[in-house]
Amino acid sequence: MSASHRLAILIAALYLVFMTPLLGRKLGYTVDATPSFQLTRAIVSEGTLFPDVKVKQGWLYSIVYLPFYGLGTLLHATVFQAQPLDWVQRKCMCWMNMAFAAMTLGLIVRTLGRLGYSHGAQCGTALLYGFTTLAFSYARYDYNKTLAGLLLMAAFYFLIRFWQSKNESKTYPVNVLWCGLCFMALLMVRVELAVLAPVFLFGFYQARQPLIKQTPFAAFFSFVVLGVLFYAAYNQMYWSGEASGGYEGSFVMNPSAAILGFLGSPGKSLILFNPIFLLLPLLVRHFINRNKPIALVWGGLCIALFLLYSFWGNWWGGWGYGPRHLVPLLPLLALPIAEAIEMRSTSTTVILLGLGAVGAVVQLLGALVDFNDVILFLTNQDVTEQQLIWQPLVNPIYYHSIMAFAVEPSRWDIGWAWLWTQLSFPIFLLLFSIWIAGLVFLGAVILKQLNR
Repeated sequence: MSASHRLAILIAALYLVFMTPLLGRKLGYTVDATPSFQLTRAIVSEGTLFPDVKVKQGWLYSIVYLPFYGLGTLLHATVFQAQPLDWVQRKCMCWMNMAFAAMTLGLIVRTLGRLGYSHGAQCGTALLYGFTTLAFSYARYDYNKTLAGLLLMAAFYFLIRFWQSKNESKTYPVNVLWCGLCFMALLMVRVELAVLAPVFLFGFYQARQPLIKQTPFAAFFSFVVLGVLFYAAYNQMYWSGEASGGYEGSFVMNPSAAILGFLGSPGKSLILFNPIFLLLPLLVRHFINRNKPIALVWGGLCIALFLLYSFWGNWWGGWGYGPRHLVPLLPLLALPIAEAIEMRSTSTTVILLGLGAVGAVVQLLGALVDFNDVILFLTNQDVTEQQLIWQPLVNPIYYHSIMAFAVEPSRWDIGWAWLWTQLSFPIFLLLFSIWIAGLVFLGAVILKQLNR
């Protein structure tokens, strides 16, 4: 196992250990995930893969949740018997997203390793992504955005592996297979991301494999077709053929409001909720110059996904913390941050750490108070949804900070606060000490790997 593989596993483990006791205490965070939970429960109870339950988050999301649903059932029977069964099972749906987020951090490490960045840049970029962007917040929720981000990142990673496996007849077909499978799974979760298929097809075409030039292109295209066909068939069965799959609204012809909102609105700004991306304009050119021509595919994916949701009728994503539709884009956007780390400049490092610290505070505030509580409080004050997006006076980060300090710490929406109210102090202290010891151990092992 290479050093980069070990670091990927260690970083993923560190993130999962850190995040697990930060699980929220609510039964669920989005009404869209309730049917996903009900579908999984129906699959288990009825013994069929396609029970009559309509879901908005994609059938596959309920399938990958199956082992975590089983884990919740086991934990309820052995540890959390005093809690409602569905509460424990829904906690495992959120923990599933934490596991997906941890895997995404590992993929960032491996991707940057493939692109030739140092171990420090690999780990630093992954950690900044995991702790200072909306990846942190949405790893705690039950949306399918984290899974979509993982699958998109995995497809891009295997495309890079395909590019780097030229003239290796035993290796490159496997990479085509995995890239296609990951992208097909992505369409089964978020079918609108089929808009990214031409960019991947361009990547396969540009590679010009000398062994079998057309086969990879055709193979990937077949996976795209299968993913779209599954979506169409599933919608015909459960949504009477609606292209929306149960989602309201449609595309719009003028994306200017969404673009302005994503870039500068106080309620849904990509930069405001992910401050480290302020550095992207300074880093993208270096990233592209270092990684031509694969960086052209990277740029195409970022632009296509950003424009897709700019034309989306409900571009702001309804109730959520920040621009939730752009969460699957964040792993790709984080990759150029490695350039800032590789510069080894004192001023760049200070700026990066400063923006990272601000981002970490933004994510922590989003974790301490459920975003639903903040939005509900404001709407009860007759604040409209459009005002939540555009009015600086009702900025959600500001109101999260107000509400976080207005309630007792024992009522914060994190696992440690809940455990404080459930356990005796000695037991709580023991668990907290074990958690800290685990983090210190993993951190020490990572530093040892880096020092090598």
